[in-house]
Amino acid sequence: MVHGRGEVADYVRRVDALSINISSLTHGRREAALLVARIAHEQEIPWVLDPVACGGSPYRFEAARALCELRPQILRGNASEILHLGGGRSSARGADALESVRYAQATADALARRLDCVVGVSGEVDYVSTSDERWHCPNGHPHMPLVTALGCGLSALAAAFLGVAASPLEAMLSAFVIYGVAGEEAGRRSAGPGSLAPAFLDALHALTPDNVYDAGRLACAAR
Repeated sequence: MVHGRGEVADYVRRVDALSINISSLTHGRREAALLVARIAHEQEIPWVLDPVACGGSPYRFEAARALCELRPQILRGNASEILHLGGGRSSARGADALESVRYAQATADALARRLDCVVGVSGEVDYVSTSDERWHCPNGHPHMPLVTALGCGLSALAAAFLGVAASPLEAMLSAFVIYGVAGEEAGRRSAGPGSLAPAFLDALHALTPDNVYDAGRLACAAR
């Protein structure tokens, strides 16, 4: 949550991992994000890029593309964002995800190969791609995409795991499964997206390793 160009360099040198989210993009924040991404790249600090609404304007798209060139270990977005960033056709006008994850899989695979990173696509069934592996993560609840900033929190969680995990793939898969299991529990307790938001925070807080092992689902897809 540090945005000022005058302090981001000091903060990034202290961290184990970094999350860059372009949701509230201004000229100053764009320059600060590029600065910390360069430092992270030079000092081998792992980082996650969340290209929020990168199809909303040419300015936002160019910012996301410039950040991609600084080699994030994880790129995490919804299907529309990943499609637009990879040069595919998307009808989204902002942070909305109007395309299905299935439609974005080939683009995610191409981005993973080109950027040599893990690409996570969140949606009805989350999808994770690397240069040589494909995974499906079916945990979750239909109301989760209707809660503002839940995806941003997912990218932050992936960054937290990136600081301790054995690999970026492990970090992204862990974030998807844990988020999905907590979302399913929150969905059982809530009547809609308004009540799901606080129920999700409670479920995430109460989650145990046993919950994840019992309810988590992962499938390795054919190449």
